[in-house]
Amino acid sequence: MRDLRRKGDWIVQHIRRQEKILGPANSGANNPGRSGNPGPGWFNGYYDNQGEKVEGKKEGGVRMTLTGQVFPVMSGVAEEKEVKEVVQAVRRYLKDKKLGGYRLNTDFKVPHYLELGRAFGFAYGTKENGSFFSHMAVMYAYALYKRNFARDGHDVLQSIFRMAADTEKSRIYPGIPEYFDSLGRGRYHYLTGSASWLVLTMLTQVFGVRGEGGDLVLAPQLLKEQFDRDGKASVMCSFAGKRLSVTYLNELHLDFGAYAVKQVSAGGKPVVHAVLSPVKVKISRKLIEQYGQPELELVVRLG
Repeated sequence: MRDLRRKGDWIVQHIRRQEKILGPANSGANNPGRSGNPGPGWFNGYYDNQGEKVEGKKEGGVRMTLTGQVFPVMSGVAEEKEVKEVVQAVRRYLKDKKLGGYRLNTDFKVPHYLELGRAFGFAYGTKENGSFFSHMAVMYAYALYKRNFARDGHDVLQSIFRMAADTEKSRIYPGIPEYFDSLGRGRYHYLTGSASWLVLTMLTQVFGVRGEGGDLVLAPQLLKEQFDRDGKASVMCSFAGKRLSVTYLNELHLDFGAYAVKQVSAGGKPVVHAVLSPVKVKISRKLIEQYGQPELELVVRLG
């Protein structure tokens, strides 16, 4: 175990030293550089078959991938200041101004870049080459929530919703497709990988209902607009063999970052909970198991 940790620490430091991309000081992916401070940086995620670093300022424009940002953010390799830079860089280079979604990569301006794999034999905006790829977009949102960038994670999830709900363009029934093309059309609908990650993100990160070490953790990252007009937001799930209904009460309509967990009740009675942070509490699994009914209602008061 000690050897694995030492190797893991080496990899983290190596990525931080060698794979950080210094963002060019320009106003867009295809504009020429200008004097001034560098723009927000990001991480290189790939080397091609020739051993060439893929991402960064190249001839023809900026090359950037969303995948190369998701995993440093999700794993903790990116420090908080670097996460902030990644968010800025992704918005600058990968968020489409017209359709509002997040592309999988910028246009590399290389037809049939097969040195990077078969995906780059597709036309730009199709499948894994620069489309609005739902699976990676949801994973990016999950990573942002995991690092407590709730507002930014919400924006990513909303971008998928807005594209799917624009049926004049998407031409799909409600749901989440594998990807949207450059015309905003949903393709390969309904893809379970994207859907399962979306459910996971909403339950464990947005509503913050998840297990840790066998116990139940409640750590909401709901924004004020995600509560109804009475200040309620609810979710149902299974835990410890019981059907849980978790309701958050935000009667003051506070935003994430402004509210804290004030009280937790189970079955209408206050329940003892460990406070891990202002918005993260833990309830013992044994306490939940001792309730005799198969269904249990938890109410969390925020303030």
